[in-house]
Amino acid sequence: MSHVQARANNSRQATALLLQDLRSDLQEARQLQVLLNLQFDALLKHDPKPLPALAADIVVCVERMQKRRARRTALVERLVGQDAGMDQVLQGLGPSLQATGTAWWTALEDLVRACKDANLRNCALLTQQHELMQRVLEPDSDLYAPA
Repeated sequence: MSHVQARANNSRQATALLLQDLRSDLQEARQLQVLLNLQFDALLKHDPKPLPALAADIVVCVERMQKRRARRTALVERLVGQDAGMDQVLQGLGPSLQATGTAWWTALEDLVRACKDANLRNCALLTQQHELMQRVLEPDSDLYAPA
């Protein structure tokens, strides 16, 4: 096999892995969104029982996505060079793969944004609940002072 053929095979393998990871991240982001919504529901119901398991599952999802993101970054650099992005990789694919990859990439970006928003929402709710409990359990000393 010539050097050019070996490089082409390596590029095809890298592209296949990149698309596989992209699809996996898309599935993982959907799962993360479900977990964040379950966490929010538990917080709204003041039900602490599922929270530790949900938090652990969320951490696992995020860690797996971070590993794939790191690999994707390395693959993008290998395929199209440093300071390049997924857009450059996707533009270099054939029409069918480009359409699929672009759709997956756009959906992943949207889901990641939605997950970040859900995480911020959950954090805000938890903070509000904590502040409320602090006011109930440790009222200001002058709150009940005689008038």
